[in-house]
Amino acid sequence: MSKRNRYAEAEQLLKEAISEVTTHQGGEHPVLLSMLAEYRDLLLVTHRDAEAVQMQEKIDLICKKYDISGDIRTQ
Repeated sequence: MSKRNRYAEAEQLLKEAISEVTTHQGGEHPVLLSMLAEYRDLLLVTHRDAEAVQMQEKIDLICKKYDISGDIRTQ
């Protein structure tokens, strides 16, 4: 499997996991942080910087809401 196909597969799995958590826990639940960070990193690796910035903004919003700090917030 090519790297490109693996990234596409990883993206699909991340989207499904994020959707599942969002459906059951809400779109700003802290459990999303690790998934959103993984998705942000995938976006950066695939040179989709604008989307990565949006994902980072969502991470920052959740961290601020729950007063969470740490490495998850950095790109």
